[in-house]
Amino acid sequence: MRPKFNSQELANLTWAFAVSGVKIDGFLDMLRSELPRRISEFTPQGLSMVLWSFATLEVDSPSLLAVLTKQATIRIQNFGPQDIANHIWSLATLAVCDDHLLKALTQHAARQLTHARSSHLANIAWGFATLGVQDAEVFRLVGREVFVKLGGLTLQE
Repeated sequence: MRPKFNSQELANLTWAFAVSGVKIDGFLDMLRSELPRRISEFTPQGLSMVLWSFATLEVDSPSLLAVLTKQATIRIQNFGPQDIANHIWSLATLAVCDDHLLKALTQHAARQLTHARSSHLANIAWGFATLGVQDAEVFRLVGREVFVKLGGLTLQE
């Protein structure tokens, strides 16, 4: 009998392979089979880890990316700042411009920026700029948070 991994274990394995720089085709084949059937089991962090891993490993799998982006769009309200930043960075790295997900990420990011770390802000700004997102309000909010984190400064309104 084949062992069954839970969604967190699959996300952790995917992340571990990405961090080590190892692309294991058999594992990716298994993900192509398992991910669509079990995508609803993944936490926002798990979705974020898998998408980040695909970007890091430069996985070219439009069908898996479509499953991930659809689920992310559905569950965006549960995303924290790191999940948002990882998704935006990953989409930009993979040059995937999913309009529905980008719109949802833009709207949700605007509400989460006050909780974001400096690395999240940098990844959000870089990813949006790389993808050509032209939302002046989000960039203004990112800029304001950068100034706040640099020492309590605020931009003049």
